[in-house]
Amino acid sequence: MPTTVTPDEAVDRLRAIDTVGVSFALGQPQAFIQALGRREDWADLRLYGGLSVTPSEAYRHPNVHVMSAFWGPVERGMREKGLNIGFTPTDFRGVSPMMAAFAPRVMAIAAAPPDADGWCSLSLYAGAATSELARAAADPERLLVVEASEHYPRTLGFGDYRHAIHVDDIDILVESDARPFVFTEAA
Repeated sequence: MPTTVTPDEAVDRLRAIDTVGVSFALGQPQAFIQALGRREDWADLRLYGGLSVTPSEAYRHPNVHVMSAFWGPVERGMREKGLNIGFTPTDFRGVSPMMAAFAPRVMAIAAAPPDADGWCSLSLYAGAATSELARAAADPERLLVVEASEHYPRTLGFGDYRHAIHVDDIDILVESDARPFVFTEAA
């Protein structure tokens, strides 16, 4: 059974020098990402992901380095402000090999809360880095952080793919009231 904590308590489990992989867009653990910005002792935090939907004060910290595979408004805003952001161009199929190459010590994702059988649906996440989530869950030197909110819908996988993580595989379960990000229409 994972430890259930607040977003700030989850971030306190990270090292001052650490690497974190977050899911893309709608699968991003919003409260966890915001909590990264409330911590100030980062010596070298490397954050891997893409198409950010959650701005964070962490992005302004001089020792936080963001590497993004897909640029949206948050990433473009970071670049315009001169913040420490890099770009690793890839298509959707390249996300899994990219995360495997970076092998962040911490992997973090948003999900629906555990069901009666202990499964947290990956909800709106498309699943490009699920293999790295599984590797993090299986490695005792790594952490799998799942931010669960009742506002995330429970979705099913296709065929043999369940599209869920069992609580037995989660190191840190973050309780959150985050709501899925809503993309507005372009003007």
